[in-house]
Order: sequence, then structure tokens, then C-alpha cells
Amino acid sequence: MDPITGESNTEKITFGDKVLRHFIVGSELLLSKNFHVRASYNFQRRNELGVDTKMSTVGLSWGLGFRISKFHLSYGRSTYHLAGASNHFSLSANLGEFFTKKSAAGIN
Repeated sequence: MDPITGESNTEKITFGDKVLRHFIVGSELLLSKNFHVRASYNFQRRNELGVDTKMSTVGLSWGLGFRISKFHLSYGRSTYHLAGASNHFSLSANLGEFFTKKSAAGIN
């Protein structure tokens, strides 16, 4: 029921639509050892959170990452609704790369 007009909203949901709402399709492209691009699509988010008059990029997520020296810097953006999107930054490092390992060859 529409809260403004009081009319009933009967939305037909097909079997295919119900099946697709359980899948998220994503891919990662490794362009080099130090750069990669990611993208994904969430069918359920698109159908449930999108506005019918303007869908925009609701349901689409994307990101990219760089490796600079021993650090990995990543950025991601996910659009949930026309009102706003979520931006994520991450900085990570393998702590084992900062410490030199002693050679086991000299130990008997």
C-alpha cells in the first residue's frame, strides 16, 4: 500500500528475479603486480533500493588498489541509494616484510 496515495502496489516478481536476488557478480582485474581493479553488481540491492524514476548506479560497486613499496593502498565505492554512496579507503602491509629473516643455512 502506498502511504501517500493509499493505492495498493502489487509488484509481480518473477521466478528469475527471485533467483537473481541471491547472487552477487564480481570480478577483479590484475593489470600488473602493483595495480588492480575490482567491480561487482548486486541485483537485490538494485531492485530493492533503487528509485524507479532514476536508477543511477545503485547496486554497482567498484574499486582499485595500488602497491607502493611494502604497502597496499585500496579504494572502493559502493552505491546503495541515490541519496549517497559509501567510500572505503584501506592501507595494509605484511608485517613480515619489515623484518629480515635470519638464514637457516648457517645453523646446524
